[in-house]
Amino acid sequence: MISIMGAFAAITLAIGLKLFAGTSLILTPLPLLSAMLFLIGCISVLMGLLAEMIMRTYFESHGRMPYTIREDAPRIVNV
Repeated sequence: MISIMGAFAAITLAIGLKLFAGTSLILTPLPLLSAMLFLIGCISVLMGLLAEMIMRTYFESHGRMPYTIREDAPRIVNV
């Protein structure tokens, strides 16, 4: 998520430089940096989803839970 926010910050800075300073986008690496950061962020999120699917498939195929609860904690009732 940090890389996606960095991508939006870089493209915002690039557009700000274009509009207010008159700098050409070709002269700065900001558009390329924002595209790369955005793609890295998307790939990271998709890899996390893939890992979650693999873990769920693994535990479900072996017929066990990903965690075991030994005992319930006593419940406190507020009056």
